[in-house]
Amino acid sequence: MSIVTIRGMRRKKIKPLTKFIIIVFAVIGALTVYFSVVGEGNFDAEKTVPTGSPISYIAGDCDIFTVIAVITGNETKSNIMLFMEVCGGFNIDAVFFMSTEYMDKSGDIVEKIYSEGHTVGLLCNATSKLTRSGFMKFLANRNDEFYAQTGRYPKYCYITGTPCQYASEVINAYGQYYVSHSAEITENRDQVIKNGYIVAVDLTGNDGVYAFVRAVSQALDSKLKAVSMKEFMKEYESIHES
Repeated sequence: MSIVTIRGMRRKKIKPLTKFIIIVFAVIGALTVYFSVVGEGNFDAEKTVPTGSPISYIAGDCDIFTVIAVITGNETKSNIMLFMEVCGGFNIDAVFFMSTEYMDKSGDIVEKIYSEGHTVGLLCNATSKLTRSGFMKFLANRNDEFYAQTGRYPKYCYITGTPCQYASEVINAYGQYYVSHSAEITENRDQVIKNGYIVAVDLTGNDGVYAFVRAVSQALDSKLKAVSMKEFMKEYESIHES
């Protein structure tokens, strides 16, 4: 909708609710265009598969898995760097989810993640009480902050705690992927990597990375292949669109 048209509608004194709906859809449309142009990869936002809950796995008969790490600020830099080294040894491209506040304080880590061929995803906190419009504004602001830090918009979102009930529809409307995980590997729990899983690695403990090494070694023995999140989502879409 052009600026001229919007101004014309204002002269007719459109109702506040109608005005709000127009603005909302204009924002969604604009952001969808941005993400399809400068987001991670060249995904077609219109082909993003709507989901009522976070994407945590594909299907039981897929022989692939993908890896994420949720960075909360309780991790040591050495653990993060060690994890990247291990991922490099296994030829794994991981997604590191972090808040924009953490990114602002840890520019060297963000730069290292991208330079090693990994991806940074957007971590969102404290969203449970947000309304639909509130979550839209929240996510738009976080996306803009992410862009200011990296020069690109985030393609993947992860929400801690109880998510806003509108999270899924808004994230999808923005052309992003709402991601979670099927297994979490920690220093106190050895998890088995199964077919089609998104696997999260806890880097707060000293032995979390070593538990990850054991899990990946077992996955390789089971003929499972680690793929990037981009490849994982392409497979996810091909299955759900068929």
